[in-house]
Amino acid sequence: MAGDLQPFGLMIARLVQDTRFALRTFRRTPGFTVIAVITIALGLAANVTVFSYVNAMFLRDLPVKNAERLVRVYGTNRNRDTRFFSYSEYAYLRDRASTMDQLITHYSTAPLYVNVNDQTGELQGAVVSANYFPTLGLAPYMGRFFTPQEDSVPDRDAVAVIAYGLWRSWFGADPAVLGKTMRINGKSFQIVGVAPEGFQGVEVGLMPNQLWIPTMMLRVGYRGCDSIVDGCTPLSIIGRLRPGKTVQQVGAEMAALVGRYAAARPGVNVSQGAWATPAIGLRLSSQRENLRVARLLSAAAIALLLIACLNLASLLIARGTARTKEIALRLSLGAARGRIVQQLLTECLLLAAMGGTLGLLLSLWTSQLLIGLYTVDSEGYRRYFNMSIDPRTLLYAVALSLLTGILFGILPAIQAARQDTTPALKQGTGSGSSHRGRNVLVTCQVALSLAMLVGAGLLARSVENIETGQTFHPQHVELLRLRPQLVGYEPNQAQAFQREALRRVESVPGVVSASLTSGTGFVWTAGETLRVSLPGQQPAAKDRAQTVQGQEIAPRYFATLGIPFVQGRDFDDRDRAGSPRVAIVNEGLAAQLWPGASAMDRVVILENQDYRVVGVVKDAQVRSEIDPVVAMAFIPYFQNNNYAQVDSRLCIRVAGDPDGALSRLKAAISSVDPNVPITETLSMITQVRGNFTNVRLARSVLLSAGGLGLLLSAIGLYGVLAFVVGRRTREIGIRMAIGAKPREVMRLFLKQGFMLAAIGCTAGLVLALATTRLLGTFLYGVPARDPTSFVLGAVVLFVVAMAATYLPARRAALVDPMVALREE
Repeated sequence: MAGDLQPFGLMIARLVQDTRFALRTFRRTPGFTVIAVITIALGLAANVTVFSYVNAMFLRDLPVKNAERLVRVYGTNRNRDTRFFSYSEYAYLRDRASTMDQLITHYSTAPLYVNVNDQTGELQGAVVSANYFPTLGLAPYMGRFFTPQEDSVPDRDAVAVIAYGLWRSWFGADPAVLGKTMRINGKSFQIVGVAPEGFQGVEVGLMPNQLWIPTMMLRVGYRGCDSIVDGCTPLSIIGRLRPGKTVQQVGAEMAALVGRYAAARPGVNVSQGAWATPAIGLRLSSQRENLRVARLLSAAAIALLLIACLNLASLLIARGTARTKEIALRLSLGAARGRIVQQLLTECLLLAAMGGTLGLLLSLWTSQLLIGLYTVDSEGYRRYFNMSIDPRTLLYAVALSLLTGILFGILPAIQAARQDTTPALKQGTGSGSSHRGRNVLVTCQVALSLAMLVGAGLLARSVENIETGQTFHPQHVELLRLRPQLVGYEPNQAQAFQREALRRVESVPGVVSASLTSGTGFVWTAGETLRVSLPGQQPAAKDRAQTVQGQEIAPRYFATLGIPFVQGRDFDDRDRAGSPRVAIVNEGLAAQLWPGASAMDRVVILENQDYRVVGVVKDAQVRSEIDPVVAMAFIPYFQNNNYAQVDSRLCIRVAGDPDGALSRLKAAISSVDPNVPITETLSMITQVRGNFTNVRLARSVLLSAGGLGLLLSAIGLYGVLAFVVGRRTREIGIRMAIGAKPREVMRLFLKQGFMLAAIGCTAGLVLALATTRLLGTFLYGVPARDPTSFVLGAVVLFVVAMAATYLPARRAALVDPMVALREE
C-alpha cells in the first residue's frame, strides 16, 4: 500500500512545485499572462455560449420533477410526416399504454384573449388534460388544479389555472383571486388555482404559458374545432416512463396502438403511425429548424477557438525562445525532458484554467446577447429559453479548458524540451525551426480568419437583402391582426367590420395605403396550398394534383407592400361575392403554366373553380439561394371563393414610423367595435426580422468571430515580425553601418509580412470557396461565391495584416547602428 502511495505523493508534490513555479513565472511576465488569459477567455466564451444555445435547444430537460422519465409521443401520417393528435386518439392511447404510467395531452400555443379587472389582452394559454399537473409532479402555489370530473364533459366546466406571474401582474398578488371570473375568448371562466412559481409550460422556445384550461374546453382555446372528440387534431402527448421501460419500447407500443386505432376507422383523419423521443429541448419540428444554425454556430466557435490556440502556440514558441538558456541550463543539470514538458504543460493548463474561468463569466453576458435575437418571434410573441449555466454546461467548460490548454501547449512544450543544450547555452537563441513554426501558425490564423470574414460578409449582404426587400418593401408598414372570431362574429358580420375598419384606417393622417389578407400565415407569405390545373387537362387524383401557394387579399395589397405589377390590374370593388372569379398570379406561376406566352385573360382552375387572370405581379417571396421560385395565385378576399374569412391581418403603409402610428390605427379600428381583439401588432420589418432570426443570428456570430479572429491574427503577425526584428537587431545594425537606408530595412520586413499575409489570404480564399457553399440555406439574394464578399474580406484582412506588419518594420528602420553593434 505504501509503495502505491509513494509515486502518487511524488506526483502531487511535483504538481504543487510546478504550479508555484508557473505562478512566479506569470508574475514576472504580466503582459504575456494577461494577453494569454484574455485570448483563451474569448475563445472559450464563444464555445460555451454556443454550447449553452445547443443545450437549451436540444439537451435540457423540462423544468419539472423527474424530467428524465418524460417522453414525447408524435403521430405520423402516411408519408411519415409528424402530426398532432385528436382527443379520441389520446384517450385510446392513455387507456391502453403499458409502457408508461401516465399520458397527458396539451395544446400549448392557444391564443387566449382575456378580459379581467378592466384589463384586456392576448395571453399565451394551454389546453391541458386533468392529469397534466400531477403527472409533471407539480403542486399549486394556491388553490387546486383540475379534477377528472371537470375534464369529462365537452364545454361544461369553464375553470382555469393562472400562472404565478399573471397572478402578480394582473391581480396584484391578491390572495382572494380564487373563485374570481375572467372572460377568455368571450366565455366566462372561474379561477381555481395558481400554478407554482417559475412554471411556464412544457414547450421550450415558445411563448410562456400564462393560464391553463381543461381539454374539454378545447373549442374556446382552439377555434378550428367543430368536435372536441374527433376530427380536431391540435393536441400533443407526453408520457412518463414506467420503471424498467425504454423510449424505444414506448415508440413500438404507440405505433402498434395507433395502427390498430387507424385500422378500425378507415377514411377518418387520424394518425397512421407514431414514435417517441425523450422530452428534452424543443419539440421535434423546431429542433429540425434550428439544427442547421446550431451546426454553423458550432463551426464558427470552434474556428475561433482554433485561431486562439494557434495564437497562443505562437506566443509560447516565442516565449520558449526567450527562455532557451533557462531550459538548456535545467537540462544540462540533469532534468529529464519529460519533466520539462510536464512543467511547461502545467503552465499552459493554469493559463487555460484562468482563461476558462474568465470565459465562463463572460459567457453569462454573451449568452444573453445571443438569445436576445430569439426573444421576439415573427408574430411579436416573446419567447423564453433557459440559457443559465447548468452542470452539463459547467462540465463542458471545464473539459474544453483542459483540452485547450493541452492543444496550444503540447507542441511548444515538446519543441522547447527537445532543444540541443550546447548551442543554446552558447547563443541563447532558438532554432530556425521555431521561426518557421510561428510563420506556419500565423498563416493558418490568417486563413481561418479570412474564411470567417467572407462568410460574415455573405450573411451581412443576405440580411441586408432581406430587410431592404428585393421586390417588396417592408419598411414603414405596420401589421395588426383582427380577431372577430374570438368574440363570436359570423363571416358576413366580420367582413362588414373589416371593410369599415379599412375605410377608417385609410382616413388616419399619415396613412399611405392599407389592405388585408386572411388570418393564417404572414401578410407577405403564402396562406394555403391550392390545387391548380388548366382547362382541358385531365383532373389528377387529389394526392397527385399540381399545387400552388394561394393567398386571399383585399384591394391595394400590392401597393401597400410595394410589390410591382408586370401586367394588368389590382383587385377592386368589382371583385365581390357573386361577381366573376378573377385572380392575380406572380411571374413564377405565369411562367410555369404559360411558358413564353402572356398570362393575361387566361383561365386557371384553382380548387376546381375557374378564375380569369387579370394581373401579373413580380415574384415577392423571400428565397434562399437553394430555394425554388414559389408559384403564387392571389384571389379576392371579399369574393369568399373557398370559404368566408372571419379573422384577418391588416397591413398599413404609413409615411413615418409605423410603430409611432400604432395607437392612432388601433383607435380607428376600435371606433368600429371596441370588443374586437386587435393582436399581434408589430411593424413589418420586425416580423421579417423575426422570421429570419437564424440568418441574423448566423451573421452576428460570424461577424463577431471573424472580427475577433482578425484581431488575433493581427496580434500574431505583429508578434512574429517583432520577434524577428528583436532577433536580427545586430544584423540590422551591420546593414545600416555599411550603408543600408532605413526605408530599405523597412521594406525588408514589410516584404516578409506581405508574404505571410499573402500566403494566409490565398489559403483563406481557398478555404472560403470550399466552405461558403454550406451557407446556401442562409443566403438570400446573394450567391455563395459572391465576388464582392470575397474581395472585400480579403482587402480588409490584408489591410489589417499590413498595418500589424508596419509597426515592427518601422521599429527596425529606427534601429541605431552603434547601439545594435554593441549588443552581444
